[in-house]
Amino acid sequence: MMGNNHMDSRALKALIMTAVVCLSAVAAAGVVSADNGLKVTVSDVAVSDDEPTTGDTITVTPTVRHSSSSDGSFEITQVTLSGDGGNLAKVSDLGTIAGGESIDVPLRTSFDSAGDKELTVTVRGVQTDSDGVTRSIDSVDYPVYVSVSEPSSSSPPEPRLQIDAQSAVAGTDTPVTVTVSNGEEDPLTDLSLDLEATNQNLDTETRLKPVLGTENITQFEFDIRPERTGTIDLKASLETSDAAVNTSKSIDVDALRTDVRVDATVIEENDSKFLQYRLINLGNAAVNDVTTVGTDDVGPAPAAAFGTVDAAHSQTVTVPTTLDADTTLSLHTEYQVGGESYDSSQSVQVSSSSMSIAPATAQPNQSAQQFSLTPGSITSLSGSVAALLVLGSLGGLGVIAFRRFRDGE
Repeated sequence: MMGNNHMDSRALKALIMTAVVCLSAVAAAGVVSADNGLKVTVSDVAVSDDEPTTGDTITVTPTVRHSSSSDGSFEITQVTLSGDGGNLAKVSDLGTIAGGESIDVPLRTSFDSAGDKELTVTVRGVQTDSDGVTRSIDSVDYPVYVSVSEPSSSSPPEPRLQIDAQSAVAGTDTPVTVTVSNGEEDPLTDLSLDLEATNQNLDTETRLKPVLGTENITQFEFDIRPERTGTIDLKASLETSDAAVNTSKSIDVDALRTDVRVDATVIEENDSKFLQYRLINLGNAAVNDVTTVGTDDVGPAPAAAFGTVDAAHSQTVTVPTTLDADTTLSLHTEYQVGGESYDSSQSVQVSSSSMSIAPATAQPNQSAQQFSLTPGSITSLSGSVAALLVLGSLGGLGVIAFRRFRDGE
């Protein structure tokens, strides 16, 4: 009896192992069937890209189907995507599907290394029959194959943009330079560069260029006029025949501050005298169309006109004079900033300086500086007509001589 009992035990174990193997074979095919006839399958798996490159994100979407015609249900507790040494994606608690229903489950993943990847979609859940009795907890596996490769080559560098601008002044023009660098192997063609402000009312300006050669740069010049103080957020956008890039930069916008000062010096050379005016722009914006007219106790002194003088810069103009040093002049200066007119008055004492004046020399491509003098500024030349000429330079400053034409000459 003992021997027979031992033989029956071994036969029973063999029978159990055979049943497990059969169940596993069915599960490996993507189908699980319980005793009550409920069937759950992974009927299909869609792969967004089965030949991705390293770093690319792909989506693996299995379709889980409850194909039983009975009234039972299948609660999906977990769907995983595994392979390449571990779990790649997992979603849980997807709800319950009834007989004849299906659900798509998107799983996203990426790969750090190249090679053929053998992946597995695994579905786990709880089957319940029509009487509400839980029969089993089942697992369904489905194989997925993906071939991952390294990128064929690195993408060519895009054109680079750089905005160069100093702090701006509200209501005045501020220069802005945008530099475009072409680091690509091919020339850029049909360049169109826009400059706009994203936080102030600034008209968008566009600059065009047909070609920018490889490993070359070009610069586009703009003038902006912010409408208010604070900051202005600039955005430069470049479009070419095959690229589009942009960059941004914020610059401070200060309130306008105007302050010009003029001093005067009498320069003596032999028997000639010259009055040198020096205008200093102490404001924070360029001044334009500057005219200075002086008077003393006798009458009007020679006048002077200046060109554009940038902020924190100075400019000098020298005119013939009969004034003596230590004369006190009342100066009236008129100028424009940002299209608006301003004026200032001051009293200065003329200092003296003795220095040589180099003879005039012709300079190629150098035009004479034009001066607009007010009537009365040359009234001291009674009975004569004075002509002002640019003769040369005095320490880098314009030197003006004049010739007196008497009536009848």
